[in-house]
Amino acid sequence: MNNSGILRSILPQLGWYPDDAAELKETLQGLLGPQRPDPKMTGIIAPHAGYAYCGATAAAAFRLLDPHTIRHVIAIGPSHHYHLANQVSLLDYTALRTPLGDLMINQDYTQALLTAPSAISAPEVHANEHSNQILAPFIQYLLPEATFTSMIIGQLDTGDSIALAKHIRPLLQPDTLLLISSDFTHYGPRFDYTPFHDNIPDQIKAIDMAALAYIYHLDADGFRHFIETTPTTICGRFAIELMLRALDGPHRVQDLDYHRSAEDNDDWTHSVSYLSMAISKGP
Repeated sequence: MNNSGILRSILPQLGWYPDDAAELKETLQGLLGPQRPDPKMTGIIAPHAGYAYCGATAAAAFRLLDPHTIRHVIAIGPSHHYHLANQVSLLDYTALRTPLGDLMINQDYTQALLTAPSAISAPEVHANEHSNQILAPFIQYLLPEATFTSMIIGQLDTGDSIALAKHIRPLLQPDTLLLISSDFTHYGPRFDYTPFHDNIPDQIKAIDMAALAYIYHLDADGFRHFIETTPTTICGRFAIELMLRALDGPHRVQDLDYHRSAEDNDDWTHSVSYLSMAISKGP
């Protein structure tokens, strides 16, 4: 099914980022600072909270994007409101609208991915989902000519992840960026995750760095074993695994910025970890 309408992002009205175009551009410019384009960039992992919380961490990866080489962005983020058992939903609309205008949906990529057995198009999944929407203005600001493909992912079995990766891999041409939207450890009663009560900052970091090590080595099977055997609240864990399975050939991974929300007020009752990484072609 091809929806000809435009999905309007609700995030500005909720205060996730400015609702005014000029203010939003100024915010993005301040977060990004000097840009350092890397023409070999093929992928990014970036967090998806409000810009006041994780904007600087996300910007550490986005500032490496090269507007001269990237023409398409495939964004994969977790579902926060709908249970998608062994399913992913593609945003099958004409565009996603933010204060910066319309981010055009790549219909060719969307239709190609909808042929995957696990793929559906469920507009309600995307309407209030922030994981990919929060990153859209970065793309519009830095890559004004790029098209967008938005995939919201549920919990995938290993076989479904491998099968879906095979559908994504042919699309990862030199002009296409794979964007993974994920926060890392969510700690505290609010997230029903309090596996430890002592030395909380170091224990949170240990979990995040253990996950990062598998990503750094592009070890999809190892990462899968980690999330199956280690209690974790990495919301985009299945999106990350899918990325590790979809990448083809040698790649280099850089961890760029790491921040935990509790560092802002030194209250470790609750904390969300934000981490940004860049993946580029080559050893």
